[in-house]
Amino acid sequence: AIGTFVAAAEELRQALADAWERHAAAGRERLERLLQGPCFDAVQACGRQVLLTPELGEDREAAQTAEVWLRHLAEAPWCWSPSQRRTLEELRLLLRQCHTLDGNREACQTLASDATRVEAVLDARTARFVVV
Repeated sequence: AIGTFVAAAEELRQALADAWERHAAAGRERLERLLQGPCFDAVQACGRQVLLTPELGEDREAAQTAEVWLRHLAEAPWCWSPSQRRTLEELRLLLRQCHTLDGNREACQTLASDATRVEAVLDARTARFVVV
């Protein structure tokens, strides 16, 4: 899964940028529905999987890529809601906390209890997003 993350993350980022820049003629309301609905769901699902994957802690380059990817998504000009931007930033911060990105080359520091706690936080933060 981590082996394909970097390519998949870049492909998703490009697709979001393309939708935002090239398909403005569809109208802002439609773009908002697309980006805030299925696109954010995909980002959120990917973020959840990446955060809880111990292999990410063993691949420093992938961990750094994931952090940069989440930061760029949160800062992108796309029409995320304020709570979605906050969720993206929180996912990035959780990534930093769960996986050693401070220059330490040790493997992932996440213990089973930490993974459960992180999953509970993610569930609480993401449960309120519903596609209508």
